Amino acid sequence: MSIYILSSSTSPPSHKPNQTKPQSQTNTQIQSKIMKTTTTLLPFLAATPAAQANIHVGFSARYGNAACPSPGFGCGCISSGIGRACVNPQYENLWKGPSVNWFSTNSICNSPKLDFWRQPDGHWNIYVSGQVGQKKGECWKADTTASCLGGEVEWFNWFWCYTEYCG
Repeated sequence: MSIYILSSSTSPPSHKPNQTKPQSQTNTQIQSKIMKTTTTLLPFLAATPAAQANIHVGFSARYGNAACPSPGFGCGCISSGIGRACVNPQYENLWKGPSVNWFSTNSICNSPKLDFWRQPDGHWNIYVSGQVGQKKGECWKADTTASCLGGEVEWFNWFWCYTEYCG
């Protein structure tokens, strides 16, 4: 059996079978090695938990309470609605409202409906709605705003959430 190192040259190898001669690697060979490594790692990466991702929960006078995934956070999500999830209760002040200790969102980033529960220290825990189970994330107070559509829409970013969704 002969072992040959493939090269971009069209001439046959100038070495004896079963002996290799050091050569520089071509771009194609390097790309091939990268692809093999990536293909090998994909099953392991898929088996790891989803990376922590961010969700912004806030309010605008035009749209009420809403949630936007961080990768799409900004005027695109806020004003166009792409990726925006409705939040209920719709017009309660989640930031200051001591009477509000719970709110929910419809699906965001293909998640199931999520419930958010206020904790004694002021942060919010995230759970899948209607299921007794494991906490899916946390939200912490944020104090930022975004102005969209030439100032026509002002977004008050109330919470910065870390969750397994939107990753």
